[in-house]
Amino acid sequence: SDAFGSGPMYYRRHGGAGLFASHPSLIHCAGDEPDLFSWFSLLRNGSPLANRSFYRDIARFPSGAQMTIRRDHVETVQWFDFDKLPPGEEKIDDEAFRVVEDAYVAAMERCLKLNVGEVTLPFSSGFDSRRFFGTLIRKAVPFKAVTCQTFHRKGGRDYDIDSFFAPKIAAAFGVDCELVRAVPPEQIEMDAARR
Repeated sequence: SDAFGSGPMYYRRHGGAGLFASHPSLIHCAGDEPDLFSWFSLLRNGSPLANRSFYRDIARFPSGAQMTIRRDHVETVQWFDFDKLPPGEEKIDDEAFRVVEDAYVAAMERCLKLNVGEVTLPFSSGFDSRRFFGTLIRKAVPFKAVTCQTFHRKGGRDYDIDSFFAPKIAAAFGVDCELVRAVPPEQIEMDAARR
């Protein structure tokens, strides 16, 4: 799994098989007992705790771990540990930037070698997605962009910079950008008030 658990994976045993999915509902079976502690945690904190799911027989795979499945046993090994990261007290200099840049370029090269077909970039006007955008342009990789409209409230007003800037950036480079519009906050408030 990824180091931070951003893309969670859930698993369970069912008969003699191991089932894996990106959401517990995809491997939920009739008769599964709910994990009441997880449901309570969802209501109280907004998510289940640790590596639990909503059902007792389904677990969330630990972040930063790998699982090896053999006929006679299953082994889980932690490959990433936050406690082993350096304290981050060193000064950031040109060499540190070069190391990070080299790691970024190597990661992008690995991703581009996967050859998964059409490349779609989730494109906001934020730095990270603009960085990916620039790399795909520089490497002449054909791709399309998708921007999801999101509203941010500041000073009592709703702002949306992504759907304003991202399509303009894409158009300037001749990249097709699909805009997925959000329901305006005023409409959500009116719908809530009606209910």
